[in-house]
Amino acid sequence: MTEWLKLVDLVEVAGEKAALALLAAKGGQSIYVPGRLAADHELAVIMGLEAARALSDHLGGRGVNVMVPRAATSEWHRRRAQTSALLSSGASESMIAREMKVTTRAVQRFKQRRRGDQMKLF
Repeated sequence: MTEWLKLVDLVEVAGEKAALALLAAKGGQSIYVPGRLAADHELAVIMGLEAARALSDHLGGRGVNVMVPRAATSEWHRRRAQTSALLSSGASESMIAREMKVTTRAVQRFKQRRRGDQMKLF
């Protein structure tokens, strides 16, 4: 069985640099994380031995298959969160468009979708 690895957990456990290295090398793929990692193991080479061992410990210290999040998906979530934060801070559509390097129409569509998502809560 393959477990899903959350980006936030990966960054918290292994550190941002190691997490980004793993996303770049294995994003969107299922990988096997052994219970014991040697210095020459592929994960140790990609992430660094300490980060790879921290990931293994986080997963219970037993061999397990995990799905590594795609880097593109994590970038999408980051940009979405940043846009939401700018909207919440009261920034104008023009300012958000400049900051995020998108059109003002894209910001307007984001606001509409966001409003629709909030209405589903009621």
